[in-house]
Amino acid sequence: MKQNFLIETSVIIAHLKNLPEAKILNTLSGNFFSSVICLGELYEGIFLVKERDQKKVKNGINNFFQSLDGILAVSDEIAKNFGMIRSQLRKRGQIIEDLDLLIGATCLTHNLTLVTLNLKHFKRIPNLKIV
Repeated sequence: MKQNFLIETSVIIAHLKNLPEAKILNTLSGNFFSSVICLGELYEGIFLVKERDQKKVKNGINNFFQSLDGILAVSDEIAKNFGMIRSQLRKRGQIIEDLDLLIGATCLTHNLTLVTLNLKHFKRIPNLKIV
């Protein structure tokens, strides 16, 4: 049975910049997904780079997302999991950014292993599988 992965923003950025950290993608085998949340974070980055570089960055992002097996949207079930996780973290005083919570909730909802370079935040989410 193939393993299913969600590629998070930090890994996509490393891949686009051809950084050594992105080589983790070459070690994984299975189906690869990302989230519209990650795409939104990447678009924020497009608007932060110099205008002359925006087309090149956008093309890199588009090429990466076209290579994936799917891009996952936020659903009612993901929203429900988000609320549950956020309330648990709030009770423990360990709240993290909402976008990271939505990405984590997406992984839990779809039984995906998260591929991230941001362990500090994501390791707080209970039952989240992380590479």
